[in-house]
Amino acid sequence: MLERTGLRPLVDAVVISAELGVAKPEPAIFRAALDRLGAGPDGALHVGDSLEDDVAGARAAGLEAVLVARNGAPAPEGVRAVRSLAELVG
Repeated sequence: MLERTGLRPLVDAVVISAELGVAKPEPAIFRAALDRLGAGPDGALHVGDSLEDDVAGARAAGLEAVLVARNGAPAPEGVRAVRSLAELVG
């Protein structure tokens, strides 16, 4: 999919849940991504559109998490939210 969309050159690592045997929100999938990147949770940010799968899962693995709320819906207290990825640049 990344090749077909032209996004592959922009991605440093890929973790596929079916290959790993776990899926979000399991912390192991986030840790696997960190391992492939050679990064620690304190130097990483996970951005996703699901409170349970992305925000809760990333936090359980020790990562900072940001919720993408494209509809502008308010995030729960203590959760950083953006409407688009463009808000994270800069």
